[in-house]
Amino acid sequence: MLTRIRFPIFFLAVLLAISPHVGADPAGPTVLVVPNRYTIVQLAFNMEQMRNARLIAYERVRKTGDLLMHLWDPVNRDWLKTDVKEYAAGTLISGPVARIMVVGAGNTFPEELVKASAWCEHVDSIKSLDIVTLVNTFNKQFAFTPREWRRLAKQYGLKLRDKNEGRRRYGRYGKPGEKRERPVPPRAKKPGDDLISPEDAVEMRPKPEVMEEKGVPVKVKEPEPVKGEPEKAAPAKTELEKTEKKKEEEPLPEDK
Repeated sequence: MLTRIRFPIFFLAVLLAISPHVGADPAGPTVLVVPNRYTIVQLAFNMEQMRNARLIAYERVRKTGDLLMHLWDPVNRDWLKTDVKEYAAGTLISGPVARIMVVGAGNTFPEELVKASAWCEHVDSIKSLDIVTLVNTFNKQFAFTPREWRRLAKQYGLKLRDKNEGRRRYGRYGKPGEKRERPVPPRAKKPGDDLISPEDAVEMRPKPEVMEEKGVPVKVKEPEPVKGEPEKAAPAKTELEKTEKKKEEEPLPEDK
């Protein structure tokens, strides 16, 4: 059951003086579930002022690990105490809810609140407490105007980077002297483009690779002699043939 209490941790009376909501979203508000940290809650109040958003702050008790939850009442401008069970029932906010964004980081991220948000179709888990990351993530949902970007940048010391500066300065054709490449549309496939002819299939066969060592001369193998029948050795000369040959070589005696 909701009970009205004063939330003594936050004194944001200046920020909450007037809430200039844009017209009601037919899909319902975006619920921001954020940890009980001054800067994070302050950023969530900026979203509540600029867009149709509702704010729930949580804090984990160190001793028990339980979650203390408080819902911001935009009509009476006060905090209402609640708990996980009542939140899981989906009765805290009347009417449909467009999206729930649960913010946290590290071991303190409330996974139980993500599970308890099953009553909403779209639930985002933002596991970061970095202001730049949060602002860029919120922009995907809320689509800030240039004036709102400047306001947030001034308030949180952010540096804005205009991605369309070159296009606005030089027009649609870009900076003078720069060549703008136009994308070439792919050619439409015709029937039979994917078929391979028998001749192409032969050409597509893998060829054996030849490995060569760079800097090493190639050794040419000398041709080997043709192998045939071995020549027969000449028969050994007999003693008679040797004597006859010796006599032929001796000079003849002179006549007296």
